[in-house]
Parts: sequence; C-alpha cells; structure tokens
Amino acid sequence: ATRIRRNVSRDTPLPPETPAGENPPTGAILYYYLREPAEGSVTMEILNGKGAVVRSFSSDDKREGPQTPPAFPNYWLRPSEPLAKDAGLHRFVWDLRYPKPPALSRSYTIAAVPGQDTPSLPLGPLVLPGMYTIRLMVAGHAFTQPLEVKMDPRVRTSPAGILRQFNLRHLPALNK
Repeated sequence: ATRIRRNVSRDTPLPPETPAGENPPTGAILYYYLREPAEGSVTMEILNGKGAVVRSFSSDDKREGPQTPPAFPNYWLRPSEPLAKDAGLHRFVWDLRYPKPPALSRSYTIAAVPGQDTPSLPLGPLVLPGMYTIRLMVAGHAFTQPLEVKMDPRVRTSPAGILRQFNLRHLPALNK
C-alpha cells in the first residue's frame, strides 16, 4: 500500500449526474474469504513492526453517521462499513490511519466525491512507512498476512523528517 494523502481540494463537489472517473480508494485494499457465515464477530487488527495494535475493526462496529448536517447532500456520504461476516469474498479498505482522535464535534470537508467515502474530521494520523501485519480473527482462528506501507514517491521529505513530523504532531495525542 502507498501512503497517499486524500484529496484536499476545497472545490464545490460536482453534481452526481456529472460524468467523472473513479479513483481507487485511498489506503490498503484488503481481501478476505469466508467459506461460510461467521459465528460470532469477525475482527481485523493491524499491527506495527513491534507487534502493537495500530487499528482494529470488527463486524460489530457501528456505522458512523453525521452528527451535524454536512455542507452537501447526504447522498454524497458513504460511511465506512463494518467487516462483513457472511460467506463469500469481501473487500475492506484500511485508510492507513490510526483511530480518529476524540472530538467534541465532527465535520466534513467539502472535498467530497459522490459514492466514495467522505470521512468525518478530524482524521487519525497516517501510519509511518514500514512493515505491518494484518491479523484476521474468525471463529477462534487467527490468520495473518504481512503488509508493506510505502512512502508516496512524490514526497521528497526524508524518512527522518517524516518520523519527526509524526512524533511532533501525533504521539502526544495518541498517548492520552
């Protein structure tokens, strides 16, 4: 997966009837297959290179709805879905971010794309480039796969600079 920032264009969203191409989702596209419907919950954890959980998702997660009306029609929103637990092949997109920080209220950027995820703000911090492990837990069994997160090749900041930026901006909030 490549560590790319979302579109931060502040343009007014196009009307849904305007023809436009669709970009792939921003983040790591993860697939999993369930031979039969899962009994109990399905859980996915992302672990960093030291084995610490960076983010976790579950089939029991609730969909996040808007707290306040966004500056565009609700049909532009597509809240993230919980993990599926029915039989078949499933696709899940991890946005390469830590969990969202606590906030008194959430808002939406006007940089929306119809039919795509328009997350509420503030977002959690982006993970650092490096090796991660995806751990899927179903019916008492754990399955793991490695995932490499690479730096956006257009970014010219040194790895040390990215680490300093991460520590400066994100670690105090994560340790609260």
